Amino acid sequence: VKYGRHVGINLLMTQQYPSMLEPQLRESIDYYFISRECKYSNRRRIYDFYGGIFPNFEFFEQVFMEMTTNYRFMVIDNRANTGRIEDTVFWYKANLHPPYNAKKFFTWKQLNY
Repeated sequence: VKYGRHVGINLLMTQQYPSMLEPQLRESIDYYFISRECKYSNRRRIYDFYGGIFPNFEFFEQVFMEMTTNYRFMVIDNRANTGRIEDTVFWYKANLHPPYNAKKFFTWKQLNY
């Protein structure tokens, strides 16, 4: 969506590999939510495509592995203007919600099991 933020359009995208987006589109994304990655080669790609705020890969990897423990996401704010890591990179963890169930089925299940 070109110029989406200027006309109030929100777009959520998911993808497995960072190279799937062209550079022009990557530059216009406001926030990146990046989940834990165990493969070194994929962490390297994530750094190459999104980790430009970090001085080197080793520092990125240390921060990335710490932030993405316990099902958290590393969040990169592409709108931050300071160029400081503290203002640009943070973590996010969603709240757990109870399982969705139909109320009658849930009551029946509790009575019968």
